[in-house]
Amino acid sequence: MHWLDILDKVIVYLTSLLSSITSKGWLPFIIFLVGYFLNWKKSQVDKKDENITYRNLFISWVQTANNRTKEQSRNCKEFADDLLNSKYIDTAPFKSSPLMYEKLNSLNFDKVIKAFVFNSTGKDNLIRFNSLIANVNYLAVVGPELKDKYEKSYKSMELINSEFNSTFLKIEALFFRKVSEVGQDTHHSDARYIKVLNDFRNTWTESIDKSEVVSTTQHTIEKLIKPSLEFIKSSFNQKKGNVFLLEMYDLLNTMILVDRKWTIYKKGTSEIFKNYGEAIDSSYGELEKDIDYFQTQTKLVPYWKIK
Repeated sequence: MHWLDILDKVIVYLTSLLSSITSKGWLPFIIFLVGYFLNWKKSQVDKKDENITYRNLFISWVQTANNRTKEQSRNCKEFADDLLNSKYIDTAPFKSSPLMYEKLNSLNFDKVIKAFVFNSTGKDNLIRFNSLIANVNYLAVVGPELKDKYEKSYKSMELINSEFNSTFLKIEALFFRKVSEVGQDTHHSDARYIKVLNDFRNTWTESIDKSEVVSTTQHTIEKLIKPSLEFIKSSFNQKKGNVFLLEMYDLLNTMILVDRKWTIYKKGTSEIFKNYGEAIDSSYGELEKDIDYFQTQTKLVPYWKIK
């Protein structure tokens, strides 16, 4: 049979079918069904496109954040090292890299979970999604936490520095009052103490000149405060009721306590920021594993299965 004959038969059949449908009132119903199907299909396709958009946005955001996240981790570790090795009572500068993970947290959660869990194939979707969200949440809050920790550490260091400076000025004032009182009187009861303390001062200043560096807190403590305190302690055996020795001992001992505060502060704050750096690395590493899972082991279901 020639194909033209077949075409004629098909046309005749369709014409007859359409005439029958029209005569029996089925046409509006069929048009309704066709319209409903087309609307449903468009809705499902739109949902799938939306799921694709959310998946791609989340994945690309995490991948793009790689450099700034690792930079923030390095900043934490460098700050920890600089602070621990500092020879001055002053906080080291902390460079902050905005992570901006809070932008991901602002996405519609229901749509995100549909894109990664309900509308994706894969057996570990929910476990990986929970890990994904937990790590994003941590990286979203760690930025403000670091800023707050640094501001508090800065204020703490200012207080320690202020205490150091004010105590040092009191030591200077007490020493020079006694120098003025003793004068050239070598027979004065405190003349020997002034001479020895002044020798320590000369050694301290000479060592600064030789090293060609500005006197650091550590240098002042080691070369001036500690030797002076040891001498004052030993002098108590000869003159326990000497007012000058008691006042000087009290001030020098306060400086030692300030030095201990500074050391404890440096070690504690340094450890905190070191831990932050390691935690950021660990969290982002897990986030990369989560993203890799969704990229390599899952895919969106067909449009007719999209929820």
